[in-house]
Amino acid sequence: MATKLPIKNTLVRMIVTYIPTMSLTFFYIWLTGFREPLASSAYQDIFINYTGLFLIISVIAIVLEKGKSKKLKGR
Repeated sequence: MATKLPIKNTLVRMIVTYIPTMSLTFFYIWLTGFREPLASSAYQDIFINYTGLFLIISVIAIVLEKGKSKKLKGR
């Protein structure tokens, strides 16, 4: 997740990161379709896999961010 974005709200920062990267992923799949045939569910598969991985990484980043802030408050 883009932790260097100047957005304080974590949910908004996640959405601002997700939308452009998902768009680039769909664009890449669309370009790949010119070279080789895609499965009929290619876009759905990419959406499910990318979104799942993005959510997992985002949750890990949030947990680490919360742990880091608690650690700094304890000092």
